[in-house]
Amino acid sequence: MGLKQKFLVLAGIVGLLMAIMSVAGYLLASSDLQTSVDTELSATISKEASNLDGWLREKKAVDVSTANAATEAKGDLSRIKTKASMGTIASDKEILDMSIGLEDGYFGVFYSPDDTGKKDPTQRPWYKEAKAAGQTVFTEAYVDVGTGKLVVSVATPIKNEGQFIGATCTDIALDVLEKQAESMKYHGEGKGIIMEKSGNILATNGIGEAMKNVKDVKGVGEHFGEMTQKESGYFEIELDGETQLFSYTTVPTTGWIIGIAVPKSFVFASLNQLKIIYGFLTVLGLLTTMAVFMIFSQKITNSIVSLKNHAT
Repeated sequence: MGLKQKFLVLAGIVGLLMAIMSVAGYLLASSDLQTSVDTELSATISKEASNLDGWLREKKAVDVSTANAATEAKGDLSRIKTKASMGTIASDKEILDMSIGLEDGYFGVFYSPDDTGKKDPTQRPWYKEAKAAGQTVFTEAYVDVGTGKLVVSVATPIKNEGQFIGATCTDIALDVLEKQAESMKYHGEGKGIIMEKSGNILATNGIGEAMKNVKDVKGVGEHFGEMTQKESGYFEIELDGETQLFSYTTVPTTGWIIGIAVPKSFVFASLNQLKIIYGFLTVLGLLTTMAVFMIFSQKITNSIVSLKNHAT
């Protein structure tokens, strides 16, 4: 093997080592970027869930406060059976109404006429749920007949000396959920969805339809069991003709699931750029190495030839 060929082989070995180092660098950078994206997606959806949970806790506190006041009446039904006992809701426009139902059949409603004798509060779903749970509960969402709005009710037991004597019920309009689903974004991109733990969609921005079940939504529906079991995480789905990352978490107060779908191409756009950069640098490094060794080998060869000619 001639000297020039040996230099070429050496150049190839050095170039290969550079390529290996470049690939290793890309994989390391890719791993760091993946971790960064995971963390950022998780932080984005967790913040949305925290905001929603804070709003729900605020509404829950209104109902709990009313029930506590009724409990403090210590069985004095004359105090409990007044609209003044429900006056805490007057300043909250997101609360549609409040009711108090008692075991004796009393059914007081803040914004409506007294329903005592017309409706039996003890047969209402919210009343039964609060009595059975022995603590504050959120009902399944429903469409309010009077307003046509999507509503969820929160109910809290009223007790006298530890015994259940009735319950309060606060009806909360869920208009705010639509706005939140529309505003949920990851760096300006994404589609949000909020669903109950049963899969019933409360609000969405392009993922299924409100008041339909997410189990019937292609892509997301297949992962519903996973979402209810893991409570938070992400997976890939096909949506709008492209692969998307769907990140989700659970709202503590109600167990609702909140999620956001973001195009994978957008999320990992920087990774594609990184791949191009590392690929370019690898090729450039190989070509530069080959060129340097070619020039160096040519100079060495010329020097040897010159010395040989001079000696003869």
